Amino acid sequence: METWYATHQAAHPDAVPKPKHHLALHLASQDGTQSCFVLERKHRKYKQYAKSMTVLQGFEKSISFSLLNEQLRMMEDESTFLSGTYAVGSKDAPNDLPPPFAGKRVRVARQATHEMKTTCVGDAFFFRSGLGQDVGVVRGHFVVDPPIGGAKGHLVALDLYALVGEEVYRACGRTKLIGIEAVISAAIWSRKANGDLVVLKPPVLEYAEFTS
Repeated sequence: METWYATHQAAHPDAVPKPKHHLALHLASQDGTQSCFVLERKHRKYKQYAKSMTVLQGFEKSISFSLLNEQLRMMEDESTFLSGTYAVGSKDAPNDLPPPFAGKRVRVARQATHEMKTTCVGDAFFFRSGLGQDVGVVRGHFVVDPPIGGAKGHLVALDLYALVGEEVYRACGRTKLIGIEAVISAAIWSRKANGDLVVLKPPVLEYAEFTS
C-alpha cells in the first residue's frame, strides 16, 4: 500500500490525497476488520449538508453540528442498534421462482446484516468455503420461509471470483448461494480496467481464523 501511495503521488503530483488513501496506510497496524472506510461510507451524508453551505467562515463547525444532529436523530431509531440477522428494506419476491425457492415465501433485499456485518449489492466480500476462504461480489439477499441453509433462511447470492495473481481475482462466471453466516468480512478492493478485482488480504487476526 505504501508503494502504491508513493507511486500514485509521483504520477499525479498535483492531486490532493484522499483521506481513505491515508487511512489505508495504517490498516496493517490496526486490530480487527475494517468493514469499509467511515469517511467513504458517510460521504453522501456529508455532502447533503455541505452543498447547502455558502458561508465558509466557520464551515467545519456548521457541518459538525449538522452531522451530530443527524446522528442523534438516527440513534432515536431502535433499528440502529439491531445486532441480529435481518434484511434491510426487503420486499416479496415473485412466486414463480425456480428451485430451491419453489413453493416457499421469499423476500429479497439489496442489503442485509448479520452479527454487525453488513453486506450490500455490488460489494466484494470474503466468505468461508471448503477451500478455506473465497472472494465474491454480492448480487442479492434472500430470506426464505420455510428456511433453507443457515441463519434461519438468510442467503446471499455471490458472483464468484478466483485468485489469478498476487491479490488479483477474476470472475469465474458462476453464482453461488451461501448462508449469510459464511460471510467473513468486507474486502478492501478496487476494479481494474479489464474487470479483475485487486483485493487486499484481511487483517492478520481475521485472516488467521480461516487459514489455520
